[in-house]
Amino acid sequence: MAPTAGASIPGCIIMSAVIPRCMVQLWFRMRERDFGEIIHKEGVSPAWPLKYCAFEPYYAEAEQLFHVHGQRGEDPNEPPSGGPFPYPPVLARTSDPGVE
Repeated sequence: MAPTAGASIPGCIIMSAVIPRCMVQLWFRMRERDFGEIIHKEGVSPAWPLKYCAFEPYYAEAEQLFHVHGQRGEDPNEPPSGGPFPYPPVLARTSDPGVE
């Protein structure tokens, strides 16, 4: 069943009464602390043999290859990076139905 105009679907903006085509990809960088030893209720997860800095160049290359858009510094928990995102953030047009 196709959504009607003005319907709300998380992560998707419906621009007309036609069936929307919505594709979202999420790319994330593991945090520096994710590579260290983690103590939790069930025991200890050992530290990785490699640290975050070994993976950072590959994160940067993947962001370039996949045309990642965004703005560094908006996430207070953001791990270090070698530079800005390859492309600026994509902003929703406020004239689109369903955008507040």
